[in-house]
Amino acid sequence: MAEWEIRAGELDLAVRIMREVAQWCIDTGRPMWTLDELTAEALLRHPPAEADFRVARFYGEPAAAMILQWRDPLFWPRVPAGESGFLHKLCVRRAFAGRGLSARMVEAAAAECRERQASWLRLDTDNGRVKLCRLYEGMGFVKVGNMTTENRRYALFERRVIETDRQRHS
Repeated sequence: MAEWEIRAGELDLAVRIMREVAQWCIDTGRPMWTLDELTAEALLRHPPAEADFRVARFYGEPAAAMILQWRDPLFWPRVPAGESGFLHKLCVRRAFAGRGLSARMVEAAAAECRERQASWLRLDTDNGRVKLCRLYEGMGFVKVGNMTTENRRYALFERRVIETDRQRHS
């Protein structure tokens, strides 16, 4: 058995992991999402049809989840289809924290972007979560803006995953 693997298309399990992490955030006084936002019905209502739910397993145990999309009209309406992958709801269960699973999930998303010839991996996160913003910056993301929607303020991050010819020669 591999130390870790990521499987696509596991909607129900991904939602359970997201809800578990959201409940932990609520219980510790740092709510990120409401549980109502994290149902299969709610999550399938907003992202485009090509959104894929991924679950990472650590020695066979479900440990982390994320959504990977190929369009994001809410947060990135000006980004053409196919240019980027968009990462949403990256969650690591508390029992698996500190094992580098967030970075592995991001690297898996970046690899899929490269396979699809998408030059960027983009994400949004709560602008007030300084540690989380620093975590993404430590993974090579650059904050490129802010957005406010539904009384929430988000930080927008991007990371180039395919270099242009000009960048390779400079």
